[in-house]
Amino acid sequence: MIIEVEEGNLVDNEIDDREDSREFISRLVEATAVFNPDFYNPSFLSGVIAGDGSSVEIHTQDGIRISNSLSLSVVEGDGGDFNATTNNTFQSNNIDTSARDGDGGAIAIQGDAGVVTGDLNSSSSLNGNGGEINVLSPNGAVTAENINSSADRGNGGDVNVAALLDIDTGDINTSSNFGNGGNVQLATETGTITTGAINTSAPLGTAGTVNIQPGASIVNVPTNVPNIQTQLQPAIVLPNINQPLQLPQLQLSIATNVYPTLSVSSTPDLSELDRLAIDLISPNLDVGQLQASWDLRLEELDKLMTEDFSQYVKKDDSEIMTIANTKEMLGTIEAQTGQTPAVVYAISHPDFEREGYKLMEAGITLILITPDGEPIVESVPLSQFAPMSSDRRFGRDPLSDLIKQLHNGLSSRSKKPNYLAKRLYQGLVAPLEAEMEARGIDTIMFALDSGLRSIPLAALHDGEQFLIEKYSVALIPSVTLTKADYQGLDDARLLAMGASEFPQSLHDQKDLPDVPLELEMITTGGWESDRFLNEEFTLEKMKAQRLSRQYDIIHLATHANFSEDEPDKTYIEFWDQTLPLDTLREFAWHKDPQVELLVLSACKTAIGDLEAELGFAGLAVRAGVKSAVATLWDVNDYSTMVLMSVFYQYLQTEPIKAEALRKAQLAMLRGEISIENGELVTPHHRVTLPPEMISRLKNTNEPLSLSSPLAWAGFTLVGSPW
Repeated sequence: MIIEVEEGNLVDNEIDDREDSREFISRLVEATAVFNPDFYNPSFLSGVIAGDGSSVEIHTQDGIRISNSLSLSVVEGDGGDFNATTNNTFQSNNIDTSARDGDGGAIAIQGDAGVVTGDLNSSSSLNGNGGEINVLSPNGAVTAENINSSADRGNGGDVNVAALLDIDTGDINTSSNFGNGGNVQLATETGTITTGAINTSAPLGTAGTVNIQPGASIVNVPTNVPNIQTQLQPAIVLPNINQPLQLPQLQLSIATNVYPTLSVSSTPDLSELDRLAIDLISPNLDVGQLQASWDLRLEELDKLMTEDFSQYVKKDDSEIMTIANTKEMLGTIEAQTGQTPAVVYAISHPDFEREGYKLMEAGITLILITPDGEPIVESVPLSQFAPMSSDRRFGRDPLSDLIKQLHNGLSSRSKKPNYLAKRLYQGLVAPLEAEMEARGIDTIMFALDSGLRSIPLAALHDGEQFLIEKYSVALIPSVTLTKADYQGLDDARLLAMGASEFPQSLHDQKDLPDVPLELEMITTGGWESDRFLNEEFTLEKMKAQRLSRQYDIIHLATHANFSEDEPDKTYIEFWDQTLPLDTLREFAWHKDPQVELLVLSACKTAIGDLEAELGFAGLAVRAGVKSAVATLWDVNDYSTMVLMSVFYQYLQTEPIKAEALRKAQLAMLRGEISIENGELVTPHHRVTLPPEMISRLKNTNEPLSLSSPLAWAGFTLVGSPW
């Protein structure tokens, strides 16, 4: 859009592509281009202009005033250029020509009598170069807020400011994380120069130089430029601006290892994990202290996730897993088991704003670590898989709502995948899937952020297949809290305990009539085992068994509940008493030789209760065992009995626990389990069912279809998948 003004009249003299420019303005509700009657000279453009990278040029013999913010910023492609010249005064609010996946647009401003602007932003936050910024006032002063032409993977843009009188700016940032920093040139003939911090750093490239005219009074030497050295340089010639000042210069050389510092004004409630999640996908936003390498960044990530579970177990900094440690662990497991595991961190973060600008939409940062190859980082905006509904206007969290709606949808007992499961797949798995397929991954260890830990991972669906049809899955609290050693379970010893009725319960628990058969089926499949039911299922009996012999697997077929906001509702039911879950660690299952697997076959989690979800994800750590299997919701008793019997059969043949659980879930999903002539038929055997069970299944709404995700997707392996 080119606007040329003569003798005080605003005339749309030329629009290179009239249809595109009309769409550029009309498709945005707030886009306007109108006169401001309060300004003495009508030569200006007013309004909030946001578009698709269209460029704007304004040329006038009189003054220019842009009363509100102007944005030519884009997400994909190059930002639009902004060029304005006037023989009088130029005044504007913020001007934004930035881009995310492209070059920032150039900003060129000349106001002969003076220039006053808000923030000038021509940065490129991901793939592209920062745009050049030139500001000139041959007969006046220049005042500007923050100037940002930084880049992430490209080069920072140069910044040139020249005036006859004073120059006064906020921070100037021409840095680049992976390219070269842009140069900064400041020149005034008779005035003083006042700036905020100047950052031209380039950790992996060449830092930009800072040139300041000698003889000017420098009010504020750049505060984050160490080891300053000076020497005389030739005169500045500012490019692309008429009548440039040509003055001798002084060069200031800066070290190349300067990292951006924390400066967040409009999003003050970011957690350390939020800052790191944003940092990993767009470091040039200066959200937190950048680390010198991926190793340090991801070590910090795992440390923060480990600290979430510090109430259960504490780790020194020296114990935190590095990338090298993690890759070595994954490679060792691959060699021992034939499975190829990967770690996927999924960290949610809110909108990130600064000075009223939304620099990044709320979303999820995904990090993939595999035995071989470099870590992969992807950013998924929330709008791509959890579209904002009207509820969000009332403070509702769309991601939390999406997960709750998925749980509610699964309760319909449908055999078909829920459409919300497809959305979550797009947010958590799809962005990394091509890389996982290329690297031969078959086991995924999900380390999920707060609010994501109640996602039924097995139910996620790509539109054609459930996640478990392609991968074994485990939920881990962090890599540091995941046991690295491998031990097969073919010779394991099993302690199976449970109750079918709860006459002394304080929580009015429903009976679990299929528990006797569940315990019988899992202890008669070749395991060396001990079994205790109802009156024998007591705390004292468990303690006595623990003292008398070592068990590799502890199976508790009883009610358990996670609801951390209400301590009296966080428990596990025994025949004679209700035991707080926090007391599980008192059984010393963590002491060598550690219990390999704890199974709680009838528990449920308070969805939306972040502390409850934390307790669920930390179950293995909390109990002191290597791995745990538990359910996210109250699963039908018959379905539980069926899945548990098949799960234990696969535990004796599959190399890792996660694969055994996957095979059991697939058997239910694919209809490989049925009742024929009073017998339960599974992929491994036929079991005669008690007559009372057959009668109950015929005379009630049971059984729930075993192929429905409601019957099998709630079962989750927590902790080590092997």
